Amino acid sequence: MNRKIIYGIIIASLIGLIVLFILSKSKKKKEVAQIRNAISSGMGSSGQTISMLLSRVTPDSSYDTSTDIKTIKEAKGFFNDDEEAIYNTFSEKTKKQLKAIENEFQNKYGDSLDDFLKNMLSVEEYEKVLNQIKTSR
Repeated sequence: MNRKIIYGIIIASLIGLIVLFILSKSKKKKEVAQIRNAISSGMGSSGQTISMLLSRVTPDSSYDTSTDIKTIKEAKGFFNDDEEAIYNTFSEKTKKQLKAIENEFQNKYGDSLDDFLKNMLSVEEYEKVLNQIKTSR
């Protein structure tokens, strides 16, 4: 194949990747604005936070949180977050287990689980997590 054609294909591919990166950045900026708005009010759109929902719950001290907090932390991606990993982690847990996860996340990473998820998720996604907590046993 002709070198000029190959170089042209490579340059066109790089330009395409750059445009894709810029477009995904602008989408993220809109999501960040939504999240900042929710954070500035300190709550999800329902007026609740994870901390509020679990405030009167005693953590399950026998529950091993290590896999869960690692999954939550690793769900935050550079280009794309894994919201499904968050939902899966919060599904089918008791409130006592969720309280243990919340406490251990703060202890290990120095960041509250609320703040971490509010910075990662859209308002709607954060609300989905709150609903999972509300319906847990």
